[in-house]
Amino acid sequence: VYSDGSTGFYVYVASPTNSVLSAFHLTGTTLTPLQTLANGSDGIRGMAGASDVRVSSDGKFVFVAGPNDNGVAAFIVGADGALQFTQVVRNNVAGASNLWGASRIS
Repeated sequence: VYSDGSTGFYVYVASPTNSVLSAFHLTGTTLTPLQTLANGSDGIRGMAGASDVRVSSDGKFVFVAGPNDNGVAAFIVGADGALQFTQVVRNNVAGASNLWGASRIS
């Protein structure tokens, strides 16, 4: 959950069963869907079995643990809360290590 700075909050939810990340806008008690991103679609990689989501402290990035991909997917947060896939970091690729079965982000 991250404040949009004025009218509400953005909420990001991972589904391990479907390997998807869903974005919502919360205003008062109304949750409005913004988008759903699926692992393996539109170039999105690294979030198979998506198990945890974290928003960076500045609200500019969302990270998703993908234990079935042994990695972490990174997304850029747009001004409207929508996400754009930017990078995947996988265990034993390009110097990354200790991501085997990564299921939590802290």
